[in-house]
Amino acid sequence: TFDTTRTDKFFNNAVAWKPANETYDTKLLDIEYTIGRTGKLTPVAVFEPVDILGSECERASLHNLSIMEQIFGTLCPDKGTPIKVFKADLIIPQVESAEENGVGLPIPILENCPICGEKLIIKQDNDSKVLFCPNEQCEGKFLNIVDHYLHLSPHSMLTFCIVLLLIVNLEVLMIQIFFQMEFLLV
Repeated sequence: TFDTTRTDKFFNNAVAWKPANETYDTKLLDIEYTIGRTGKLTPVAVFEPVDILGSECERASLHNLSIMEQIFGTLCPDKGTPIKVFKADLIIPQVESAEENGVGLPIPILENCPICGEKLIIKQDNDSKVLFCPNEQCEGKFLNIVDHYLHLSPHSMLTFCIVLLLIVNLEVLMIQIFFQMEFLLV
């Protein structure tokens, strides 16, 4: 007879066991931002170092402004705010929750791009609020596009260094040059 509840490798009723995440108490020191190739800035929580499962952690992504607001209750959390952190699936540091603000000075949300200085805008991306640099010529975007394209493989590292030197020393900011170089690399 043919049994539709089974496959060659897995049973239909199989269950994956994942251990519960242990949370660790620490204090928020700052919020830094990283820029991606699209111009989206991702907030990163910087906290007092804490040993989680044998490794010292002091940074965790907050993903976007909506999640940051959900965790802290505001877009400008206070320095020294007690937070609980854990490693999602025992690997990735995450901020689980924060106690009420009011401990120290507020950490202001960025108004200008840390790379090019352009005024940042808050955009709605799907159901999330994100901080975005509208400058098409932003060096941070450009470097991340180059990084994404080259994947930082050993063969392309020399090319990446040459492009980086061009950007820093000659202030080459136009993305059009990158696309012209793309044809040379292929």
